[in-house]
Amino acid sequence: MGKRLTARITVALAATATFALLPPAPAHAGAIGSTPVATFDHQVGGVTMKVPTGCMFTHIIRGEGKTIT
Repeated sequence: MGKRLTARITVALAATATFALLPPAPAHAGAIGSTPVATFDHQVGGVTMKVPTGCMFTHIIRGEGKTIT
């Protein structure tokens, strides 16, 4: 093995060891979406309401670290 190759391998191993010792970066993720829904009934305060076809169900998912909302 040549000196240049040995030096490159040493640098690569040192870089790998450095990254292995660093704490993991916190995760951040999210999604937003909408989808049309069919007619359904929904109770609000004891009153039944009909949601008509074509209304959009919109949802948001937020994630950070180990928490998803």
